[in-house]
Amino acid sequence: MKRMKFTLPALILLLGFNLFSFTIAAQEDQIYIFVVSQSGLVPEQNVSISILMNNEFSIQNGSLFLYYDADILTPVSPYCTNVDPGAALTAFPIGVTLGKYSALEIDIESDTNSGPYTYKLCDLTFQFHGGNTILLWDIDSCFIFDENGNYSYIEFTIGNANGQYRQVTSKSAGQWNTASTWDPEIIPNRSADAIIANMPVTVPESTGQRCHNLTIGHAGGLTVNTGSTLSVGGNFLLESDSSGTGSFLDNGTLTVTGSTIVKKFLTGGSGMPGKKYSFLSSPVQDQNIQPEFVSAPPDTSTAFSKFDEATATWISAITASGNWNPGFENQFIDGKGYLVAVYANTTKTFTGNLNEGPYALPCSYSAASGSQGWNLLGNPYPSYLNWDAVTRTSGIDKALYSYDPDIQNYRYYVRLPGDTISVGSGSPFISSMQGFMIHAEPGGGSVILNDSQRVHPSYRVTNMHEGTATDMLELDLEGNGFTDQTFVVFLNGSTENFDPAMDALKRFSFNPQVPVLHTLTTDSTELAINALPHSNTPVVVRVHFETTVSGTFKLTAKNAESFGPQTAIVLEDLKMNQTQDLKINPVYTFTADPGVTPERFHLHFSEANGINDQGNPGGMIIYSYGEEVYIKGLKKQCGGELFIYNLLGQEIKHQPVPGNDLIRIPMSGFSGYFVVKVVSGNYCETAKIYLN
Repeated sequence: MKRMKFTLPALILLLGFNLFSFTIAAQEDQIYIFVVSQSGLVPEQNVSISILMNNEFSIQNGSLFLYYDADILTPVSPYCTNVDPGAALTAFPIGVTLGKYSALEIDIESDTNSGPYTYKLCDLTFQFHGGNTILLWDIDSCFIFDENGNYSYIEFTIGNANGQYRQVTSKSAGQWNTASTWDPEIIPNRSADAIIANMPVTVPESTGQRCHNLTIGHAGGLTVNTGSTLSVGGNFLLESDSSGTGSFLDNGTLTVTGSTIVKKFLTGGSGMPGKKYSFLSSPVQDQNIQPEFVSAPPDTSTAFSKFDEATATWISAITASGNWNPGFENQFIDGKGYLVAVYANTTKTFTGNLNEGPYALPCSYSAASGSQGWNLLGNPYPSYLNWDAVTRTSGIDKALYSYDPDIQNYRYYVRLPGDTISVGSGSPFISSMQGFMIHAEPGGGSVILNDSQRVHPSYRVTNMHEGTATDMLELDLEGNGFTDQTFVVFLNGSTENFDPAMDALKRFSFNPQVPVLHTLTTDSTELAINALPHSNTPVVVRVHFETTVSGTFKLTAKNAESFGPQTAIVLEDLKMNQTQDLKINPVYTFTADPGVTPERFHLHFSEANGINDQGNPGGMIIYSYGEEVYIKGLKKQCGGELFIYNLLGQEIKHQPVPGNDLIRIPMSGFSGYFVVKVVSGNYCETAKIYLN
């Protein structure tokens, strides 16, 4: 039988109707053709679609053409079963498609049935893959001739095949259009809900892919490459839980028919102070703050604030009387960070169009503020942001400050000159919806973001420093159930004061029970990461410790082996007047109470080469720091006599000194140059020092 030319019927525009009828040009007699709808179907089951007829006269011959969505239905051989005994016909798929539809041809060779009743002509067998589709007729191609050879008047009905969508989950990183990426090994299409469980799955260049619902799991990542398209017929969901947040990179074109939803897990508090803080930003456009992030009217379940650099204060979205602050923005500002605190673990929802494209984020420095230059920014993308790739104009420090609610403290990250080594407990990868602090210098500057800086990271924000820095000491503090850290690294090009390209300033936990540890520069700037120049003379670094709770605390020195074997690293406890060699014993335990002088410790870095000559009892070094004189390397079994003279030769101090590895001699009230002499047995060591 001759196949006729196919054209897409205009009635395809009526796809939303479950059942309707239409006719083609009337001749002499009338035929009714029905498709029996099926619902409640289960993916990958075979389903029979019944074709019913009612015809007044017997049929001489004819052809019917039924369109179906090939993503959702696949014809199964034998295609035509349970044929009425009075009819002779065949059915088979043909290689004609219109849009997303393929065609099945039913050739009627004869049909002796006639009369005023409806009968089943046949069953068409399909495999149902999942989803929702209609079955419609190509009215421009269908024809039937009655027993007298007359062209018949036909009235059609359209049927539906509805059921569950099948789930296809990525089992490894790979290409979207590769079956082995998925479990089961089926490339997702309109019949499937796709779940991205791994990082990353990629929609390759110059391809068009589709699915029904799309979910990116908390450990998943999806990239739509340049020139490719991804069509989501249902909803887009990016998930988040306590272990992480999914990541999405759109370099091509994403279309979503349903809703775009992005989740963010927030860690809640327990015990004192009863809530935990996080920095938060929006990955979507025009996200309202109320009622999802602050209830309407406000209640005490959530704290929500922004940081004002000009006054160095936190401004709450909720007034002291418990009302909404009319001066607070109603929507998230893209690229801006916010401070949120919750009393229990919770997951918040962002809804709207995903952010993409460039952002220029101005950062101010106000001389009038008490703590100048701090700006709270936010990752505006539904992916991770690589801080190392971010453009910083002049006036923006290199350090990245992220707040970790799990440890209730800041993590710091600085990539050192040369771009191969980083220092700090943080990571350059800023997760989606993560706010972060940066510091600006006088005059301010800008942070410039663009799509090329978005990444799927291989590790999370808690990654330790990258590479192995030489001459870098990490000092970890534990106590009261919390931790803090400080870092000292010796680098060429650094200074004894704050270096914006190498140092990280100290920021303090929102929980006052977290103990504090940091170093100080020569001008008393508080640092979490302190880069110092190499020196041929001993270096003393002041270390501040503070606590609001009495208890026992532990200091642990890490990476001491990164220093050369001739470098001695000694921790001095000023309160207890005792020292400990951190290369020999890296753990120091002590007790402390609130309200004491914070300058509890000194770190001493000194070189020992060239001093073990004959007669030198232990490799003695004499040096000064501030208003104190230090003698290092006087063996316990030796001891000796100390003499200090001014430049006029007048003796101003004379006392015995014990044989300790490090001896501190207070010289309060003295300043200027002095000569120190230590006599031990037959050996005499002399040094010129400066006190200030």
